[in-house]
Amino acid sequence: MSMIIPLKIKYEYENRPYFLYPTVIKGKRKHILINLGYPGSLPLIEDALRQEGIEPKTIRTVYFTHHHDEAIGAAAEWKKKYWRTKFMTSIEEAPFIDGRKKPFKIEQAEQLLEAAEDELQEQTAAQYMVALASIPPVKIHRTIADGNRLPVETFAEVIATPGQTLGHTSIYCPEENIIIAGEAAAKEKSYITVGDMNTALDLKEASESLEKIINVDPEMIICYKTGIFAKSEETEYTEQD
Repeated sequence: MSMIIPLKIKYEYENRPYFLYPTVIKGKRKHILINLGYPGSLPLIEDALRQEGIEPKTIRTVYFTHHHDEAIGAAAEWKKKYWRTKFMTSIEEAPFIDGRKKPFKIEQAEQLLEAAEDELQEQTAAQYMVALASIPPVKIHRTIADGNRLPVETFAEVIATPGQTLGHTSIYCPEENIIIAGEAAAKEKSYITVGDMNTALDLKEASESLEKIINVDPEMIICYKTGIFAKSEETEYTEQD
């Protein structure tokens, strides 16, 4: 039985469905959840966990691969309800999550607002900036360095995969040869590519991080925004439904 369980969280935006894939790393009694979804996601994540037979209160650690709103948006509401949970991330990402530094997406929204050429663009950029700025900071209880393990019985190693953000990390689980890639990888039909190019901080670094992931030769790559890739017998990466 797999100890790595990707959840599928459905969102609606402008009458279109979008999905995120937070992932549970199961321990014997306590489990780690990787990322927490957009603001307002708490009921969606609770439902997805219970569909997998996991009670939310057994999640004692949440690890954030990066500080974007789709990863940390529901952190404050989760902590309010499940106050025993400890939050972890890389040392580079911590100040963007706990409020010491301004998130890069807010800086990008400010640039969009400044470059707006009409009222609609200005209004869209302003709304986006306000939405990002309204996400409450949360305390990071522990930072995990590149090459170190997460505190769970299943072997789960943090690997640095910067590019989307300054300190983006992925998780490698060698016992099942799975990488939880966060936003460092994305599936595109039958191949894998760099994550969101529109919001990436450094595309060169993002490309190098994707190459690092592929060179591990995992059996499966869990992409946070786009789903799951499994390696075929021909050793190519192909989409898995």
